[in-house]
Amino acid sequence: MPDYLDYDDSRAMGVKAVWALRRTPGPEAEEALRGLLASGSDIVREAAAKGLRSRGVFEFEGT
Repeated sequence: MPDYLDYDDSRAMGVKAVWALRRTPGPEAEEALRGLLASGSDIVREAAAKGLRSRGVFEFEGT
């Protein structure tokens, strides 16, 4: 399937949420990022892992 037909609004929204959460201070934002590691989307899981690493968190279950 061509990439342009594989667009998923939920996945796009999940990635946008990760970008916002990685800039949001506090433990609640970190916990939300950890929750996104269980996403059904590989792209969202990877973005959440990168978001946690950008916050200095390197020990977590996930990618």
